[in-house]
Amino acid sequence: MKNPRIRTLSTLCVALLMSGPALADVYSKPGVYAFLGGLTALESFPEVAGASYGNSYGFDARVGLRLNDYLAFEVEGNFLSGFDVDVPTQGGTAKFNLEGGNVTANAKVVLPLGRFQPYALVGIGGMWADLRTRDITGVTCTPGFFGWWCAGTTTRIDNGGSFVAKFGGGSDFWLTEDFALTLDAVYMMPTGELEDLNSIKLGWGVKFKY
Repeated sequence: MKNPRIRTLSTLCVALLMSGPALADVYSKPGVYAFLGGLTALESFPEVAGASYGNSYGFDARVGLRLNDYLAFEVEGNFLSGFDVDVPTQGGTAKFNLEGGNVTANAKVVLPLGRFQPYALVGIGGMWADLRTRDITGVTCTPGFFGWWCAGTTTRIDNGGSFVAKFGGGSDFWLTEDFALTLDAVYMMPTGELEDLNSIKLGWGVKFKY
């Protein structure tokens, strides 16, 4: 007679093998999703004699469509608080802030592994940037509920826009069928007048699937 333990183990293995695809489908099912999170942008600018740059921080929002187990498309928008730029001068150091953002359309290839779903990403779109002084150069006052509200202002030195391409990868980790934590790293490559403003974007946030 067959060993009961072996029979039980065999039954369990068959059940797991049969349920594997079904479990993966729960987290890979097609549909619309939204993402909201933060990001850190690491500068990859060309070196300019004496100049130094800081990293930037911002937020990231995406709306996408999962077509099947392996393919998704999304629209993504980023806004950055700005890279600090310090340039030495004869009288000291000139301090600037380079802020901006981008909007791209992305294609994602996903590897469906149940809750853990790594992906590769490529995207194209538009990017804009403003170069401003970091030192306060004026004051702007506006009326408010409790009277006038005044705040210091900076001066725009230059601004521009260009096309941008991005590529990278990341992963979703599904906490439930509808909510996931997302981490990714993407290299940003603008063209034209902003072609020197390459950066590495590290993003994190929460994805919700409808």
